[in-house]
Amino acid sequence: MARKKTKSYPESFRREAVRLAVYDYVWGFTGDMNMKYLILVLAVTSLLGCNSSDNWVPDDGDSSIEDIELTGTWLMSNEIERYKTSTDEYLSSTYISESYLLEETDKGVKYESCRRYGGIPNYGIKTKEHFYLNPIDNGFILNGGGVLEQRSEYTNEWEPEFYYKSIQKITKITDVSVIDNGTLIVNGPISIEEYSHVCIWEVSYSVGNKRAFEIMVPFDDSYVSFRLDAYDEIVAGTYDYTTPYSDSLVRVDLSSNATAYWDIVESNTLSPSSVSLNLIEYNGTKISGTFSFTGQDEGSYSGEFEAFLHE
Repeated sequence: MARKKTKSYPESFRREAVRLAVYDYVWGFTGDMNMKYLILVLAVTSLLGCNSSDNWVPDDGDSSIEDIELTGTWLMSNEIERYKTSTDEYLSSTYISESYLLEETDKGVKYESCRRYGGIPNYGIKTKEHFYLNPIDNGFILNGGGVLEQRSEYTNEWEPEFYYKSIQKITKITDVSVIDNGTLIVNGPISIEEYSHVCIWEVSYSVGNKRAFEIMVPFDDSYVSFRLDAYDEIVAGTYDYTTPYSDSLVRVDLSSNATAYWDIVESNTLSPSSVSLNLIEYNGTKISGTFSFTGQDEGSYSGEFEAFLHE
């Protein structure tokens, strides 16, 4: 009997930051995913209305953002600090990172995340003192060594016992556009072989050993995400598990909202079972391996991956 097909929603840098404020959702694999997505949308609205940290003063001498050439590849990182409302105690941090490509034009600063590079771009605004990805935000301020930083605070109505502080930083990696961060090959009803446009998204925590990686490549009218979740310290080796709900130190998935993906899978996630993951290399700079599994579409999948991590 075929398993009931489930839905999940691909990760993104901004949505993940909010989702972490809605509790341990990044590690959730069960529950009403549509309701979680609704919570996610509402939480984004809350975040956009966050309180600014106007008392923070940057320290970068007499330099201004006008002096910084923004064209190039940048690392977008975000530290989400969680505090206990009743005591004002700092509890923990979540760290998220993804690369962005910026280009200064006469229409504004064009910016795209690595995974969406080549699609419809967004445009930011560069002033003497701020760089705005969105004018509704506080804006990034120059804070030493050419690093741009934006701070904000926000709450979440579903978790009134906590409040959050966000410290976003944009650090230039190179003056040119770089979208080649590895390899993703998938054999099966969904077939992928990508070497030149491979993006990596990462999240880690100050408490516990949970960590997640998404390797993303263009696919049809969107992109495909190969996700690896590590629930504790892991090393190179083989990891096998039977169902999406099995206890395992590592879980993987392949998801997408692309039309061609939905036409084949009739969902946006494969929710793999009978998984065998061979983790070949895992260190502070690189993750690679091979895999095989059965998707909820009853298709047999295998492949390999390699990604260079953000330092």
